[in-house]
Amino acid sequence: MKETLTRAVMAYKKSGEGWKELQERISLIVYRYPSKWTDWDEDKCSEFFLSFFPRIPNIVKRYQPRYRFETYLYSNLRWFTKTFNENLKKRELYESWSIEISETEALRKQKFPEYLPSVYINSDEKNLLESPEDCPFELEENGRLKDPALRRRVLYTILLRAADIEDHRVPVLATLTDVNENWLYEQTQKVRKQVSGKIMRREKLRHRRNEYWYHLDNARKRIDTVSDSEHRNLWRKKAGEWERRYISAAESIRALQITTTHKEIGRILNTPPGTVSSGLHLLRKKWYSMERWTRERTSG
Repeated sequence: MKETLTRAVMAYKKSGEGWKELQERISLIVYRYPSKWTDWDEDKCSEFFLSFFPRIPNIVKRYQPRYRFETYLYSNLRWFTKTFNENLKKRELYESWSIEISETEALRKQKFPEYLPSVYINSDEKNLLESPEDCPFELEENGRLKDPALRRRVLYTILLRAADIEDHRVPVLATLTDVNENWLYEQTQKVRKQVSGKIMRREKLRHRRNEYWYHLDNARKRIDTVSDSEHRNLWRKKAGEWERRYISAAESIRALQITTTHKEIGRILNTPPGTVSSGLHLLRKKWYSMERWTRERTSG
């Protein structure tokens, strides 16, 4: 006759042997638990099991024989079910919200400014790197920039912002600046490796910022739905806290400089750093004059 689960647990705790068989017995109980006490589908039950499974060793370790192990295990399962369900609902709500409102739409609808990765990047520079096919400068028939000096300055910008350039843009950017496509791809990859830590930090900050915006948006909606003033004030307080967190995360993203140094660009191109700096300045000056001319022409 098979020994009780309680005795099996105590025998393992005393000898340290028989873990595999013990774990299988406990796992079977955990796996069957949701189907007995909930109406979850198979996918949700499986996710529950995978979430609870890593907890089994600690549950065995903490168990004291004041009552049966099965009772202790079921108590843990009941509490975990409640927490798991709440977290699942929050995740589903967040995912549905993410689908309803994309990051760009959220930033556009809010009253705060859109924080970019760097305070120095302008809209034309960003548009060129994201959509080089719509280059605003004069091109030759083969797609190369007609002005040799401009080619060089745009190349400075590409290397400066290499961390944010998508790989599929590289061929067009290489054509624009008249450089070898493979060479440009290799250089952008090298630069990304140098700033990989900052890139990861920015992604974490963006995720955190988006979550804060989600909670802020939800709190604002709750203010309009609750009837009594006490709960409205509570949600106003929560909205204020999420707003402060959102602004803090957005400020951190803005302050995080993920650019290649002018010295490194000079090393890659065998060019003095001062030449790189002046070239970038002249390019931005040209963009600014183009923007001003466009505005004056439109307003006239």
